[in-house]
Amino acid sequence: TFSPPSKQISFNSNLVVNDGLLANQIAQNFKVSYNEALISIDNCVQAYHSDLNLGKRVVVEKVGVLYLDANKKIIFEPLNTVNYLADAFGLEKFHFPLAEEEKVISIKPKKRFIHPGRVAAAIFIPLFIAGTWFAYQAGVGSQYGNLQFSSLGFNTPAATYDVRKPVIISEPNTKTIDDVFVAIESKVDEKPVNSINAIPKVENKWFVIGGCFSEKSNANKFLKKLKRNGYDAIAIENYKSLEAIAYGGFADENEARKFLTTVHSRGNKSAWLLKRK
Repeated sequence: TFSPPSKQISFNSNLVVNDGLLANQIAQNFKVSYNEALISIDNCVQAYHSDLNLGKRVVVEKVGVLYLDANKKIIFEPLNTVNYLADAFGLEKFHFPLAEEEKVISIKPKKRFIHPGRVAAAIFIPLFIAGTWFAYQAGVGSQYGNLQFSSLGFNTPAATYDVRKPVIISEPNTKTIDDVFVAIESKVDEKPVNSINAIPKVENKWFVIGGCFSEKSNANKFLKKLKRNGYDAIAIENYKSLEAIAYGGFADENEARKFLTTVHSRGNKSAWLLKRK
């Protein structure tokens, strides 16, 4: 089995000082102040420590699991179902079965036996028919050659025919129905075609977002990859100072959510739904 290249999340237990990046991100996404974001982070950390001290496993959605080992050291197990390498998006595991050698079966042709009696019959029968036909033609010619028309009461025949030659009878020049073509010109009343009212264009309000990028070059790279994979991908510029790349847009919310489920099943668990007014 072959697996695509991947990128996983690692855990640094020595990082104990708040650098403000997480609080700033929470403040921007949830529209709260920076201090409120810090309070939310502190409450979450205290709840995690409480569960860990009780021997529970803390599950961080789409990230991994935290727990304490026998030495009270925090252990982190990343979630292996999500591949965070953007270059490997859409790639799946594949398996090559072992090739089996095909056995070559040799077939010997059977010798066909022809009975000698059939060979003799095939030679003798045509010769017998040909000899009979020549003998018959010779007898008919001599019979009609010795016939005297005077004995029948005719002095001079009106016409004489050689029965040994075929008689050619001319046929009148006839035409079949297939030789005659009648062209019928039909007149079609031309009626003006009713003009069709233009269908108003439906604007898409729901977008399945595959990722947001601060660098436009990375966003364009991800956009081209989605299009190569057959998606009708689009770029949404200036989304919270980022470049958002969507798998596609939908006018109906139900269709958008169905498509989001399909994207999750294909490996991109971090895809989410955006509604724009």
